[in-house]
Amino acid sequence: MRFASLLLFLAVVAGRLAATESCPIIATPSGDRVVLTYKGLPVAVGLANVQVPAAQQAAARELLVSLLAKQRVDLTWLSEFGTDASGVARVQLIVGSTNVNEQLVARGLATYEQVRPDSATEGVLKRAQDKAKKAGLGMWKGASTPGAAAPPVATAVARGPFCSELDNGYYYATGSPEVANVTPQRLIYYPDEATAQKAGKKKQVKAEVTKRGTTEADADAACDSGKDLASKAVDAGNTPERDQLYEKAYVDLTQAMQIYSTLVDAKPDDDKLGEKLRVCMELRYATVKMRRFAH
Repeated sequence: MRFASLLLFLAVVAGRLAATESCPIIATPSGDRVVLTYKGLPVAVGLANVQVPAAQQAAARELLVSLLAKQRVDLTWLSEFGTDASGVARVQLIVGSTNVNEQLVARGLATYEQVRPDSATEGVLKRAQDKAKKAGLGMWKGASTPGAAAPPVATAVARGPFCSELDNGYYYATGSPEVANVTPQRLIYYPDEATAQKAGKKKQVKAEVTKRGTTEADADAACDSGKDLASKAVDAGNTPERDQLYEKAYVDLTQAMQIYSTLVDAKPDDDKLGEKLRVCMELRYATVKMRRFAH
């Protein structure tokens, strides 16, 4: 089985994206990030010049889904757009004549974030925000009332007792081993299980876990087992058995990732070890994507 590389960070992509590309959208994990296909590979990108507060994430994601679902979009990337907190590319998305970034701001679901003061595009976003404030849309509801203060804009997602990784259909107890080594910016938190389930997440049914130790050889064994299970999942076709195999592969690859991460922290200059961690993380993410999209 040959897995497509899942390049999730702009550190990899930024140097290769042209100024403008037309790409299909394959997932919308949050209100300010989408996953698109670039040269046949799934790549996550963030939205430039906007910031979506935690309170508006659900509504923003719903709008993105309605605008982008199963469509090709034109994306513009400039070095000035920078990256988000986890290093993911920030871009402008255009569907037909609609600027998706502008629509989020125009409906009060995101705030305008200045990058280049003289940018014509940013001027459009600033005017969209001014109109949204005046009309009291979204987060600005009540802000246009004389004497009323604009609602605070959240800059970080509050932690909750349950969480889920972006693009993962399952939720876990915060701090559990399944998410212990996941980049914090990739986690979505929920105040209770009912909220997580309402968001479409399912409770993780724990597969039998065999502790594989702490050495590089242990990590290699877990990673190889995950690869083998994922390959068997592909051969199983569109069946319930396939998802069960992917779930078992995810467990093994998660263990491998945790061991590799600890080893890399101890040996940050070991390029070979770092490459093993990268490959393992890509395969792990692939098991999540395949469970979700291969039906």
